[in-house]
Amino acid sequence: MQYAEHVRSLPADYCPFCGEEIRSQIIREFAHWRLIANRAPYAPDHLMLIAREHIERIHEIAPEAWNEMRDITHLACKWFESRWHPGYTFFVRDESVYGSMKKSVKHLHVHLIPSCLIGRIEDRADTRDFLDDAAIDALTREIADSFPRA
Repeated sequence: MQYAEHVRSLPADYCPFCGEEIRSQIIREFAHWRLIANRAPYAPDHLMLIAREHIERIHEIAPEAWNEMRDITHLACKWFESRWHPGYTFFVRDESVYGSMKKSVKHLHVHLIPSCLIGRIEDRADTRDFLDDAAIDALTREIADSFPRA
């Protein structure tokens, strides 16, 4: 199934990051964030930071959560480099931006993507695959086993 098809199948008021389905994707939990394997990756090793609290906008991030995000992204950079990724892109959508794709899940989340050009991200937004339960479970275990501890 492709990601756009999965998103269209969700009820309008449903948040996939607040529900139980996210539990199987959690690599690490922190005070303010959950680090997960992306179920519809733009590239191999695509991770996401999900705010534990349901917030939707960047300006809602508490100062201590910003500090923790910095520490987690530092760990992610080390992990990407340990897997021979020469670079990485971190981005977050804050509502829709003119000429850009609208955020498909309102719950604040930060994409951590290794070795990926921004243009490719927009090009693949709707056509990327949505991993089935077995694939995301295996991917999450593999990443969790190799991701550094805080």
